[in-house]
Amino acid sequence: MKITRLHVPLTMLAGLAGACAAPPTPHDDDLAPRAELDRAELLGLARVDGWLVSPVLTSADPITRVGLLVNLDEADDGSPSEAPLPLVRAVAMDDGVPGEQVDAAVTWREGGALVLNADFTTATTAVVVRIREQDAAGLHGVAWELFVPSDEGTDEAVDATTPNTEQWLAGWLADSGIKTRASWGARASRGCSSNTSKSKIAIHHTVTGRTLNGSYPRRLRQIQAFHMDSRGWCDVGYHFLVTADGSRWEARPIGYLGAHVGGVNTGNVGISLVGCFHPSGCGGLGGTTPPEAILNGAARVVRTVARHYGIAIDSTHVKGHRQWASGTACPGDNVVSKLSTIRSRAKDASFPGPG
Repeated sequence: MKITRLHVPLTMLAGLAGACAAPPTPHDDDLAPRAELDRAELLGLARVDGWLVSPVLTSADPITRVGLLVNLDEADDGSPSEAPLPLVRAVAMDDGVPGEQVDAAVTWREGGALVLNADFTTATTAVVVRIREQDAAGLHGVAWELFVPSDEGTDEAVDATTPNTEQWLAGWLADSGIKTRASWGARASRGCSSNTSKSKIAIHHTVTGRTLNGSYPRRLRQIQAFHMDSRGWCDVGYHFLVTADGSRWEARPIGYLGAHVGGVNTGNVGISLVGCFHPSGCGGLGGTTPPEAILNGAARVVRTVARHYGIAIDSTHVKGHRQWASGTACPGDNVVSKLSTIRSRAKDASFPGPG
């Protein structure tokens, strides 16, 4: 049985990197090596001395942090099951030999949805994740990524005169039907860089489930927590999120520099479709075909943003992530094949309605 789903750039699968004189640098987009296991795959892992042991996940570049998304079974009211908080341990591997071992610490929790970090004192290029065997029955799924955390954010709150969840949602966005940060319970941004001029648009997918126990806002809050608490970003990496029902949500305020396409973030508006839309590697994350509603929602965001900033809606200015920067499958083949449809609908003022 296949027990890992790797969302890893091809360049990162070549093997372990050699010694590196330069200090590790943060990833500023979604190129980090990633693995994700659902319950059946978790229970199928090798068992060693009371632990479930994952396959080795490698990075071409040295990393210092393992960031994890953990979902526990929940009751109908959204509360976690009676199962104890799972013990998850990250183990650095040196030529196949276990090295430093770090227990992951919870940085965010909402019911049965958690974000955890395991930080190594010495950089590594290969990691195994161990889960205490007795905790496995209460787990719905676990995903983890390898990276060096960014220092993009600061501990300082945004302009104190601006309510934390209502940062900069300009009238032209509100009039188009974009849902505010308050509508999904966003946390305040912290120390984001200003970037008010926009000239291009990048389309992504989040490589997550479409909802979290049936809730879109909960999924958005978990994505934000992972981006802020694990990656170290000042907010969600994207400016807008679009869910499977076609709803459009304000993510990182549009006046800030995004963190979604490494080296091409300046002037680039990030729009991410919530879900996983690649033919392989999505496993239990839901169907890989983007619903018509999510395509319509993406088109409406593209149209609204392009009109405001005078961005041409063509294949030069509105692209998928992989077309702006190589080394990633994002936004997935099944969205890439629909980019022309998104652009066409965005240009049609009558479809799918105003905004």
